[in-house]
Amino acid sequence: MRPVLLSGYYGFGNAGDEAILEMVVSALRTGAPGVPFRVLTADPEGTARRLVALGLLTAPEAHEAVAARGPLQALGEVARAGLLVSGGGGLLQEGTSRRSLLYYVGLLLWARLLGVPRTVFAQGVGPLWRPASRWLTRLALAGAPLSVRDEPSRRLLEGLGLSPVHLTADPVFAAPLPSPERLGAQGPLAVILRPHPKPGGFERDVGLLAAIAEEARSRQVPVHLLPFQPGPERDWAARLAQAVPPVRLVQLPEGTGLQAWLAQFRAYRAVVSARYHGLAFGALAGKPLLALAVDPKLVALTHELGLEGGSLEPPFDPGQVRQAVARLLDEGRPPRPEAVAHLRTRAQEGLEGLVRLARALAEPATAAPRLSWRDRRFPVLGLPIDPVSLDEAVAIISEWCEGEGPARQVITSNPELVMHAQTPGEESARLREVMTRADLIVADGVGLVWAARFLGYALPGRVAGADLAERLCEEAARRGWRLFLWGGEPGVANEAAQRLRARWPGLRVVGTVHGYLRGAEEAEALERLRQARPDLLLVGLGAPRQELWIDGLRRGEELASRAGRPAPGREWGPARVMMGVGGVLDVWAGRKRRAPRWVQALGLEWAYRVLQEPARVRRLAALPRFVAAVVAERLAVRGNGG
Repeated sequence: MRPVLLSGYYGFGNAGDEAILEMVVSALRTGAPGVPFRVLTADPEGTARRLVALGLLTAPEAHEAVAARGPLQALGEVARAGLLVSGGGGLLQEGTSRRSLLYYVGLLLWARLLGVPRTVFAQGVGPLWRPASRWLTRLALAGAPLSVRDEPSRRLLEGLGLSPVHLTADPVFAAPLPSPERLGAQGPLAVILRPHPKPGGFERDVGLLAAIAEEARSRQVPVHLLPFQPGPERDWAARLAQAVPPVRLVQLPEGTGLQAWLAQFRAYRAVVSARYHGLAFGALAGKPLLALAVDPKLVALTHELGLEGGSLEPPFDPGQVRQAVARLLDEGRPPRPEAVAHLRTRAQEGLEGLVRLARALAEPATAAPRLSWRDRRFPVLGLPIDPVSLDEAVAIISEWCEGEGPARQVITSNPELVMHAQTPGEESARLREVMTRADLIVADGVGLVWAARFLGYALPGRVAGADLAERLCEEAARRGWRLFLWGGEPGVANEAAQRLRARWPGLRVVGTVHGYLRGAEEAEALERLRQARPDLLLVGLGAPRQELWIDGLRRGEELASRAGRPAPGREWGPARVMMGVGGVLDVWAGRKRRAPRWVQALGLEWAYRVLQEPARVRRLAALPRFVAAVVAERLAVRGNGG
């Protein structure tokens, strides 16, 4: 099963975003326990330790659940995902950095291109100032389930022409509430600021904190400064507290869980915050709040909490700051309980909706009986594709290798092979026939995966021919199958066999033949193949030659013509299962290298092969023709009311 991929501002130590991750992981573990998930994080080891410390995952589970969020690694994770979850938090915005917007939009666009289901979850969207940013956001989100945490975000997305947009709340609001016990008017004033990014910003931060501290000190109220990103903000916060002596710096350890943060807030008298989650934590702890609204979403949150006049917008004039703090300490009331309860309900409903999307990965639609893989075969440009995963393909072929029945042909299809079958000519016509009657035809190549999903077909993902061949060799060693290798330059098949035996001791390779035989030599080799009676024949003659050659063998034409005997009939063949493997024999023999895993994950293995074999560049002309043909097919279906 493909995992749910969680994409957010994770691994940076931000208390609010780490609390979101905690709530999402908790919901998935409770509501969809059989569904795997992965977390894109800036600190895989730190995130894994935190999930273990919170009791959400075991150490082995946490190790498997984290992945580095670097652009190339993230694109690879998206390609392997069953669902991309973007959010919560404020990801789709350019208020802090446009690079952040491009990163998250890029992942969503990549998922859309590959046909990977995606959803925007509980986000605060915006600001989006540039027309290009709004256009990219609309392109990335079109057709995806969308939920946002506030009304301004919903209006923004609806203004881009996106709908429906569901209103939820930040997942943090679904957290179990801390003890109702409070310290009343005796506690300190909590202050959560964020570093001012522009030149002279630190001096402005000092002035702001000094105004807050002076008003609190006039009422004999201690002030605690809480950095929400203890790592990145440690030095800044220490300098800030030193510059304003009455202020005490309180740094909770990195990795502190949500309940510990809420317990800390419970001890305070009131909260002044320039961060969204500082207000959220204070609201859950039932404290009076003042928002330093460096972001319009803080104003929106105070309105939702029923705190009219509970925000102060820039510029923060010292006199206005002191007046606002005075009102907070003298007259401030906590958020209305019914408003907090409403946000909690929306947050819980949002998490339940996310869990339903995750469950759908493990529980396909039950409106109709589950069809077999044969019944789910579908066409791309008139040629069949079987919607099976790598594990399913191995299981199907294993059954054939150990059962009775006709010889089977397996084809690993890709855009180049599909387009070859579209061209005029006798060979192309025969290739179309061969592909149509193949027993199993899998999607080898990200282009076919994209095409299938673009045309609306359910496809688990890519089944790379190299991966399938390796898995079959592993099964052959384990089950005692007889394996025959045919193809490559002289010596390649033999070298591949030696390396395969070293990798899987006990593997029974009952014969090897190179792919440059003609006439009597080929007839003799075909007879050796017949005598060897392999369970599995892997043929590396290059496409489409190997597919046509295998089909001839399966129907008895090739061997009969070479040996001078009449064709024994369509069901005859020298092996139980025969599959073309292209250049895999060269890789096994050590003469060529396969693309690194991250290149494979990005679907760029074809580009890596072109770098190794520049002569293959001529074949790339098939790719734009393939894309154009698939788009034309989709338009034709829509034009016919499909």
